[in-house]
Amino acid sequence: MAITSSTFVIDAHAQKDGSRYVKETHTDSEGRTQHTLYKLPAGQGDAEAQAKMTARIAYLNDQLAAQEFEELIGGD
Repeated sequence: MAITSSTFVIDAHAQKDGSRYVKETHTDSEGRTQHTLYKLPAGQGDAEAQAKMTARIAYLNDQLAAQEFEELIGGD
């Protein structure tokens, strides 16, 4: 199982401190979605959000692989 698609949306409205909320949506090979919401600091934009999402994809793929491994070996 792996992440097959990911997207992010940056909220158009800045918070008082200039930060913006970002929502990531990740879909795995079984069609399940995972969502992540976080604040992007003021002055950061698409490039930083893309980098964060790319790192999160790697993390989620590691988690999914570990979960699948545990299911295959019938963990404790």
